Amino acid sequence: MIRSGKPLWAVRLLFVGDPLRIDGDLVGGGFTVRYVRADDGRGARHVALREAKAALADLKPVPEGAVVFWSTESVEKASEADATEFYLFDEESRIRPKAIRTLVEELAEKDLRLEIAASGVVVVAEGEDRTTVGISYEETTYEVFSRPWHAHFQDAEQAVACFRWLLTPFYRIGIDRQGDRVAAAWIERYLDDGWEPLHPVLFRNPTDPTAWMGGWTREYRQQAAVEIPVPYDEIVPGAKLDDRGFPLGTILGKKETRVDRPLAEELGWLEEDQTFDPGSVHPPPGFE
Repeated sequence: MIRSGKPLWAVRLLFVGDPLRIDGDLVGGGFTVRYVRADDGRGARHVALREAKAALADLKPVPEGAVVFWSTESVEKASEADATEFYLFDEESRIRPKAIRTLVEELAEKDLRLEIAASGVVVVAEGEDRTTVGISYEETTYEVFSRPWHAHFQDAEQAVACFRWLLTPFYRIGIDRQGDRVAAAWIERYLDDGWEPLHPVLFRNPTDPTAWMGGWTREYRQQAAVEIPVPYDEIVPGAKLDDRGFPLGTILGKKETRVDRPLAEELGWLEEDQTFDPGSVHPPPGFE
């Protein structure tokens, strides 16, 4: 229903069923565009989701044992409200990896903008204090990413744990640039003695010294999109935290500083015989 007095928004929603039957056909999901009125885009998303779920239930009740995941593809201001209906995808669109299905079920309960695909999910940044983070699966490998950084995992638990931690302020993305060109990206986790770099990705030849000369800018991206259920210093005894319970010096969003040399050079990532041990990623409490 279109309500007056507030801006009109067009919200395109995707839904994925696992499994889902509509009119007797097994489908993977589909999409719908809902026209709603709300004060802002976030409010429009909430109204559109509520109305779309009700409309789908009227179209065909979800059978027992089936799960429907919803995500928002776009939220745009609209000038008129056109009639719309549900359009269906084929069966191959279903989310298949169990680890990702379980993850999506948990994320759907939080106030996050999700983009869901057949093999993964992305938490889309809404606001300057947020960072987009995603996880996907192909064949036997999970990829966790927050561009330009990415890492591959064979173990689902490790991949999901890394993804979840990146939604908290206790993991962050690091990027070294020279001008507007990215040279390296990595993640860091917060320990009792400060930040520990993990999983570096190099975008230049590590054996060419001339590729690593010049002035540098370092960017950190840190967010608090979700909360952990216990104080962090109970997980990492001795961790130094601010009055919010965040790592000391936390600035949510992006923070840039000038540095004398890249972290890859400082930590020996450019040595030919360097073998980097990424270490284990432990699930946050309450997420196991």
